[in-house]
Amino acid sequence: MFYQANNHASIGTGLGLSFSKSIVELHHGEISFKSTPKADNWPGSTCFTVRLKTGKAHFNDSDFINDYHYYDDVVNYNVPQTMSVALPNNEETAHEERKYNVLVVEDNDEVRAFINSSLAQLYNIYQSVNGLKGFESAIEIIPDIIISDVMMPIMDGLELCRKLKTDERTSHIPVILLTARSAYIHQLNGFENGADAYIMKPFNLKILELNVHNLLNARETIKRKFAQVISLEPSNMIVNSTEQKFLTKIIQLIEDHIADANFDVPTLASAIGMSQPVLYKKLRALTDLSVNDFIKSIRLKRAAQLLQQNAGNISEVAYAVGFNDRKYFSIEFKKHFGKSPRDFMQEQKA
Repeated sequence: MFYQANNHASIGTGLGLSFSKSIVELHHGEISFKSTPKADNWPGSTCFTVRLKTGKAHFNDSDFINDYHYYDDVVNYNVPQTMSVALPNNEETAHEERKYNVLVVEDNDEVRAFINSSLAQLYNIYQSVNGLKGFESAIEIIPDIIISDVMMPIMDGLELCRKLKTDERTSHIPVILLTARSAYIHQLNGFENGADAYIMKPFNLKILELNVHNLLNARETIKRKFAQVISLEPSNMIVNSTEQKFLTKIIQLIEDHIADANFDVPTLASAIGMSQPVLYKKLRALTDLSVNDFIKSIRLKRAAQLLQQNAGNISEVAYAVGFNDRKYFSIEFKKHFGKSPRDFMQEQKA
């Protein structure tokens, strides 16, 4: 039985009735109703009746569609052997020169093995069985990209993504979330936690591969941009908030110890609170520079600024930026700027 209260306050669109009628007809059924109008002492009512046939004999083969009942069943992901995922030609050589590291976090053994076998020819694959193990692996490996399921024991994919994106050591790593939860609210949760892509299960292998490829390509573009900006003006970089704070902190530490020739990689790693391998991988991922080269580039840029300001002769400037050997300073300066310190000073005077 159905009746609508406060008829003037709430007006329906009728979509629910139309939707119900469509579903019943798809099942070769009938829907009918009997309505009693409102009277003085009776609010009125409507009774809907749905009649459906039992069994399946009344259905045609064309009435059925293939659907997936279990999204973690690897059978759903099988693709024809002839299928290939073509990457843009200009990127194929890049993959041949360097294999990116991909961390797959998935609690279903078969799906995890499927992703591994599908991507292993293009990438170095690392595997974790839940979010907690995945986070520990990410800290140790510092992969180039992470593919993670959402619904997992111990730590789910959303929490994993949040931890990765708020940790300085891993904030730069792109994260792809895989899930059977297709409602928009779940997608919003994924993106709010920092996910770079959100793919529905069962996923198409080509879509997964292209997402991985595009995110890695975008990261390489950003890396080249950062390297160029750092070489021009390290104190004025424009990057996203988390990475900006990280790089600004490192540059500030180097500038605070710019005259200290003993300020090296171990000292910087200790000051920033990271192990040397993690710092190396993080900085390399952001700037394509080693930690040594990064420190050196800041020293040389500061030297150029001092020479422009006539803050001293070449030897004095070299010592002021942490070089104990004037000759070595001149060699590195010329490598970086394409001209010797003396030529640089003469150009500034001219």
